[in-house]
Amino acid sequence: MLDFPLHECSLHVDKANAQAMVRGFIKDGRVHHLSILTDKGNGNYLRLWRYSYNLPRLLTPFKEHTKYQLSSIGIPLESYPQFDLKYISFLDTVIHLKKTGPKDTGLAEMWKDLCFSGIFDIWDPGAPMLNLRSHELPMILMVRVCEIEQEFAPEELSGKRFLKFIDPKPRTVRVLRPIIENRQFAQFREVVTKKALTHTDMSIAQPVVLWQDTCQLLKSIG
Repeated sequence: MLDFPLHECSLHVDKANAQAMVRGFIKDGRVHHLSILTDKGNGNYLRLWRYSYNLPRLLTPFKEHTKYQLSSIGIPLESYPQFDLKYISFLDTVIHLKKTGPKDTGLAEMWKDLCFSGIFDIWDPGAPMLNLRSHELPMILMVRVCEIEQEFAPEELSGKRFLKFIDPKPRTVRVLRPIIENRQFAQFREVVTKKALTHTDMSIAQPVVLWQDTCQLLKSIG
């Protein structure tokens, strides 16, 4: 087991994303776990990690239904009545994408690939396209989710719809296990990077950034 200080802000995501990260989703008779998110230059995900010295963040779901189109695989995930607040997320890799225009067929094909290959299948391919369209600095974030020993109560969270704070702080949490074991996650990282590589923003000196190698970080338990 490993102990980590916890970021004061949770990773607040759509309900379907949270459930798919923890419960997983079924595709071709196998259980897959979601490990990517979309973000943009004015978003909270990378911005908060950037100023937090890579601290893990408690995984929390939105109460509202998403405004984006889920796939037939993802729709049932919004109906689960409960989500236990005992999972944290580490940022592993950042992939900077080209800015998406309304007629960008290349990125459309990339999202279709990611949404039909056991990676992002809870979403219709149009959902990430719509989420990132015309935004500056569109990104794919690869995150690593772990179960922790203690469970948080909803009363320990405060804040607005898009941002939840943990109170009191600071907190230290003990990691029991990663949801995806190290070898599988390393393979997953390689596959996603390969699928996205031709669609990265080459104007950025390093379009693919290994933010922190969670396979090394969690080596003793993963």
